[in-house]
Amino acid sequence: MINNKIIRIFQIIGSAVFVFLMALIVANILTRSIFNYAIPGVYDIITTTVTVFGSCALVVTTYQRGHIIVDILTSHIPKSLQMICAVISEVVDIAFYALLCYGGYLFGVTKLISHETKDNLPIPVAPFRLFWALCAAVIVIVKIAQLIEVIKKKDTTHIGGKPDSMKEKKGGEAK
Repeated sequence: MINNKIIRIFQIIGSAVFVFLMALIVANILTRSIFNYAIPGVYDIITTTVTVFGSCALVVTTYQRGHIIVDILTSHIPKSLQMICAVISEVVDIAFYALLCYGGYLFGVTKLISHETKDNLPIPVAPFRLFWALCAAVIVIVKIAQLIEVIKKKDTTHIGGKPDSMKEKKGGEAK
């Protein structure tokens, strides 16, 4: 499985960006209401930070298997068909995020070559697009590890739960 320290880095980055984002929104609201003055370029800053936050959140949520899973149909079919459905689902996820990674990389390189910046501030677009591609690549690695786990265990009940590395030890301490 992917190293917990790598996921922790994405948690820290995402959390820091989220705190910055919330502080910026509050500051903009306060300056508008008190001084009748908006922070210049706040829209550009918010859109770029949301990209970073969303990318990190997807990585962490995918690793923790925190996405919503509707198993109303698969819970009523035999275990062998559940296994097939689980493998197909993981393969589709891998293909989807691989395409997102590839497209994000191409888009980021295009923006890097063209030196495109945001509309109101000279913030380059490319680093944020390439960060999105990096996060999609990490998700692909996580999903491959999860697919291997599904195949090894031949058990689909863990797909909606936390990975073994996140489960609690005896005594209530997490790994």
